[in-house]
Amino acid sequence: MSEPGRDLTGLLLTDIWTPLRAFFTITYRAVVQRKEPLYTQHEPHHSLKMQVWDRLILPLSNTGNVDRLIVAIVPSKRKPSSEIDIS
Repeated sequence: MSEPGRDLTGLLLTDIWTPLRAFFTITYRAVVQRKEPLYTQHEPHHSLKMQVWDRLILPLSNTGNVDRLIVAIVPSKRKPSSEIDIS
């Protein structure tokens, strides 16, 4: 996405340009199928100064089927968890 901080409420993935569209589509489909929240981290496009984006995807349902997703995307300057030395 070329505009961090932009409100994307109500938009479809097809309405948003991002080189990570396929990744987003896969994660959203997983949440809908599994009916479970999902937390992800990903590195943004090199044009953005952040090192990692944290995303929490929450499924919403009134009928037993997922009707909507709430997605929180928060930029962070910390290293992705895969790069943290835990030894």
